[in-house]
Formats: sequence, structure tokens, C-alpha cells
Amino acid sequence: MLNSYISISKSKLFVWSAILVLLLLMLSHILYFETFSRQVLKNDRSAKIFHSIQKEGDKIKVSAIGTSHTGDSMKIEGDFFYNYARSSTWYPQVAYAKVSHLLKYAPNMKVLLLEVDHISILGYDHLLHTTDPDQYLYLLKNVHKSLDETTRLNTDNAKSDFFLSLQADVAPVIHRKYFQSFLMGRGKKKKEVSPWATLTSKEKIASAKKRTRSYRIDTPSNIDQAVRDYYVKAIGEAKKKGVKVYLLFNPQSKEYFAQIHKENNIKVDRFVSELAKKENVKVLDYRHYFASDESFFENQDHVNKKGSEVLSREVMKLIQNDL
Repeated sequence: MLNSYISISKSKLFVWSAILVLLLLMLSHILYFETFSRQVLKNDRSAKIFHSIQKEGDKIKVSAIGTSHTGDSMKIEGDFFYNYARSSTWYPQVAYAKVSHLLKYAPNMKVLLLEVDHISILGYDHLLHTTDPDQYLYLLKNVHKSLDETTRLNTDNAKSDFFLSLQADVAPVIHRKYFQSFLMGRGKKKKEVSPWATLTSKEKIASAKKRTRSYRIDTPSNIDQAVRDYYVKAIGEAKKKGVKVYLLFNPQSKEYFAQIHKENNIKVDRFVSELAKKENVKVLDYRHYFASDESFFENQDHVNKKGSEVLSREVMKLIQNDL
């Protein structure tokens, strides 16, 4: 009887010891990557931007939110303008999180330029099936709170590859592959790319094909209902604060536009038209603005400095009376 009791006690001790060791290992794992993320993010551009709004938000009167398309095209001079666009910010839930952040810390904002390019509209559907979550999802704190459960971000396919940082407001999703790429990429020289205008027609088409394929817009894509929900919610919150919203299409080269699947063009045009009508907002469509002169392009879907200066002046003329 005594031996049996001792045996059971030893078994319990072993189980509890194993659980304690596992918990310690999990805690060490989390602390290691949290420390690692903070070290990597000391000079991270997105983290600095996120906090700079809190410090100088009262100066902002005009802001632009979108992908690198908007980041490159909107270069309005003056501290009243804030470009909150960023490469890889393809998803409307990220745009909504940024809108909420701006409205909270920029009480004097009058105009919001909200990108509606193909990759912004169609990107959400791609995210649902990806195994490589976007590094900007750290902005999603409380984003889904008042939305239907069906619109919640599905990252089941990626659970084995990432975990969320404890420093949710600053650190992005800690994705091992992302940081491995980050560390491996440090010190590497960027490959020089020839100016768009100097490329041959064949080279332009090949480059445009490669880009649209990487965005997954060269084949038919669906617009998830969540996309509409996020745009409607973002526009609605801006209006409540007295902010005038414009939906922005950025310039595209004719080669790039030609490689987008026709079904996607129809879907995006219909989506934006219906959204603008329902929410009573104006659409600024500059997709073909530089169609006759491709010297304004850096590549197939981004304008260069000259293009940005021209487009920024044009936009300022249109929104001047709103300030």
C-alpha cells in the first residue's frame, strides 16, 4: 500500500515537474522573441510613425492612407500633411486601424485620402489563404470588436509560424521567416533598377506581368464582405469627426493596367462606385493620369518624384476648399 502511494506521488511529481518545465520553456521563448523584436524595432520606420502621430497629431489636417502606391504618389509639402501609407499595407483592416489611430490623435484633421487601388480591395481575400501573415497586423488591436465574427482575420494556416508580441502597440507580428529575411538582408546592396521610361516595351510588359502576378490580381479574385465592412466603418468614423473622405486611385502604367484581369477591373470599379454612392464620398481616379507620358513612373505601378510633385499639386487644388 505504501509502495503504491509512493509510486503515485512520484508520478504526480513527475507530471507537475514536466508541466512546470514546459511553462518555463514557453515563457523563455516568449521573452526571448519579445526582447529580440524590441531590439530589431528600435529603428523601425512603422513603429516611429505610429508614435510620432501621438506627439504631433494636432498639426495634421490632411492624411493619406494606403499602400506604397499612395506612399509614393502623395508628397504634399507642409507639416499639415501626414502620409500614413506604407508598402505591404494591403489590407482594409490595417487601413481601418490607421484611420482610428489618426482620429484619436489628430483632432484637427479635415481631409482623409483613402486608397482604393486593386491591391487594397482584393488583398484581404489573399490574406485569408496565406501562410505568411503581413508584418503590419500589429495595428489590429481591437479592430474586430464591433464587427461580425465572420469578418475576423483567419490566420489558422499560419499559427505554426508566428505568435503575437506582448508589446502589441509597437511590435508587429513576430514572424520567424520575416526576421530571418530581415537579418539575412542586412548589408546587402539593393539591385539597381532601370528607370521605367528607358525600358523597352517587352521589358515593361514582363515587369508588369511579374508585379501583377505577385499581387495575385492577374487572375480572378473575390472581394470579401469584410472589405466593405472595414471601408464603411472607416469612412463612418471619419465623418463623425467632421473629416471629408476621398477615395483615391493612384496612377498606373498602361502595361500594368493591361495585366490586371478584366474581371478584377470590373469588380473593383463596381465596388468603389457603389461605396462612393452609398457613403456620399468623391472618387479621385488618377489611374490613367500619366498614360500619355510614362516618364512620370518609377516602375509599372509607382510614380517617381516628378510624378508625385505633379499629382500632389493637383490633389491640393481639389481639397484646398476643405481645409
